[in-house]
This record gives sequence, structure tokens and C-alpha cells, in this order.
Amino acid sequence: MFNASPEIPLLRTTDIDLLIPNPPKIRVQVDVPQIHASLGFDTHFDYKTGLIKYVHPDLEIQFLTPALGRGKDAPYSIKQLGINAEGLRYLTLLQNYCFEIKHEGITLWLPEPEAFVLQKILASQERSDSIKKEKDLGSAQTGVHREVESEGSRRQNPGPTNRNRI
Repeated sequence: MFNASPEIPLLRTTDIDLLIPNPPKIRVQVDVPQIHASLGFDTHFDYKTGLIKYVHPDLEIQFLTPALGRGKDAPYSIKQLGINAEGLRYLTLLQNYCFEIKHEGITLWLPEPEAFVLQKILASQERSDSIKKEKDLGSAQTGVHREVESEGSRRQNPGPTNRNRI
């Protein structure tokens, strides 16, 4: 299933974090756990945190959402999708500053590179785990290098964008 997928040069990783807006703007009910199961993903429940990951031999998927206000220790329930999401600080940057990309009939919203880098730097300052802190800072540094190398090529032909909100 994932053997012929193109490589993502920014980071070589087998985990994907999908951002769910907070508050969620989901108009239809979708059974995400059933869809994942039909694609060969196993559901992994972390009894310590209450979070659920969907694990495939080639890929792990976890859902994230911006933590608002004081945040909370338990995962946020996204009832419309039948999932839960980990609430993290500074994800509103990624939610508010993004651009649209279409690939094979699927529309994705990706964070603006500057928002991605800033979010990683801010999040790293909150980390107590030094390994995760270093990973965040490494991701931010890689993001800066990628943006400099591409010389803003996406911006020369941005298509639909949320840049007017910046």
C-alpha cells in the first residue's frame, strides 16, 4: 500500500500527526477507526495517557488538536470522527497559517513553513524530555534550510492561500 509513495524530503519519518482544528469544524460523522482497520492499521491504546494511535507496519497515525485555555491532561474527544486527539500548545499557529495543496483529488492543508518552524521552536521550550526537545529543534532547523533552499518557490505561485490572515 505505501511502497510506491513518494519520499518527503523534509523529514524521513514513519509517523504522521494529523491536526484537527479546535473547535472541530466537522459536518459529517465518519468512522475513522473503521477506515483505518480496513486499511490494515491496528489500534494502539496508551493506558497511561488515554491516547490512541493507528499503527501499520509502514506508518503510524496520531491526531493532534490545539490545547486552548488551560488545556487538559486527558485527550480531546472528536466525536464526529470517533477518535481522540492530543491537545498541544501552539498548534493554533499551524491551524491559522496554512495553505492548500491538491494531490490526486485530495485536498490537504499544510502549515506555512514559517508557522511550522515557529511552532517547533515554541513547543521545544515546553518540553521536559530532552530527546523530544532536540527533535523539535532539529525539525525547525531543517524547515528553515528547506525554505531557504526552495527560495520561496511555492510563494511564486501560491494558488489558494490563507496568507491574507497573516
